[in-house]
Amino acid sequence: MYKKIIALILLGAILLCGCSPSGRGNSSDLAAVYRVNTKLGGGLVKEYISVDTKEPLIDELVDALNGKSVNIEYASAFPENIVILDAKLSKGVLTVEMSWKYLVATHLEKLIAQSAIVLTMSAVDEVCYVDIVCSGTTIAEGLTVEMIAESDGVCHEYFRSLKLYLPDEEGGALRPQTIIKPDNAAETLQETMLKEIFINLGRGMESTEILSVSNIDGHCKIDLSQDFYGAVGGELSGEMVIYSIVNSLCRIPGVEKVTLTVEGMDVESYGEFKTVWPLEGDSAYINYGGTT
Repeated sequence: MYKKIIALILLGAILLCGCSPSGRGNSSDLAAVYRVNTKLGGGLVKEYISVDTKEPLIDELVDALNGKSVNIEYASAFPENIVILDAKLSKGVLTVEMSWKYLVATHLEKLIAQSAIVLTMSAVDEVCYVDIVCSGTTIAEGLTVEMIAESDGVCHEYFRSLKLYLPDEEGGALRPQTIIKPDNAAETLQETMLKEIFINLGRGMESTEILSVSNIDGHCKIDLSQDFYGAVGGELSGEMVIYSIVNSLCRIPGVEKVTLTVEGMDVESYGEFKTVWPLEGDSAYINYGGTT
C-alpha cells in the first residue's frame, strides 16, 4: 500500500514533465541531470553534463542539481535557497538531506524536487532507492524509478530506466544494473523486466515466452514457456536465477510476492534449488557494491 501511495505522489510531479530517467551508471563521461524547462511551463527536462570519471559520480550529480544550467531556458528543480546538503549511499539506499527551507516549500515544489533527484540519481547502478530527509524528518522514503515508469501515458519523449538484479561475474550474488526500458505500451513492466533478465542470463532462456502475467493483491503470477528451464545445469545456481527474477519484480509498485509457473505447472525446483511459492524479495542475495 505504501508503495502505491508514493507512486501516486511521484506521478503527480512527473505528469508535469512527460519525461523519464536516463543517465550514466558506469564509466561514461556524460550524465543526465533534470532541470525545469521554463518554456514548458515548469516541466522537467534532461540536461547532459560532463563528469570526471575519477570523482564519485553521486557527488558530481549533487553539485549539478545544486548548480545552475548553462542553458538559459533551464532552471534548477529546487526552489530558491534550497539545496542538497548531503547524499549518503548505504546498501542501495541513497539518503538525500535537504536544507531546512525544504520543509516550508509548497507541496508541488517538493514533488518536482523529489522527482528530479530520483530521476537523476537512479541512473547510478548502485542507487536502488532514494530517501529524502530534512532537519531530522523523513519526507519520503523508498522512492524508485519504477514508480514513475509504471505510470502509463506519462513518459512519451524519452526512454525510461529500470533497475534489475542480475548475477555478478562470480555468480554468487546479485548486483543492481540500470537498463533502458523500451517505450512499448503493449508490454507491462513485468514483461519488460522478464525479457531483459532472460536476455542477460542467456543459455537459451532468451527464447522464453511470457504466457501470462497477473497481479492481484500484491501477488504477481507469471506463466512461462518451457524455455525457462534453459539455464538449468549451467554455471549459474538455480537460486540466483530465481531470486534475480523475484527481487527485480518486487521493485514494481504493488508487487509484494511472486509465483512462477511453466505452462500452468508450478516450478517446484530450478536445478538444485527447491522452490516454495510465493516468494518475496530478499535483499540478502544482493551485493550493492561500495558506498559513495
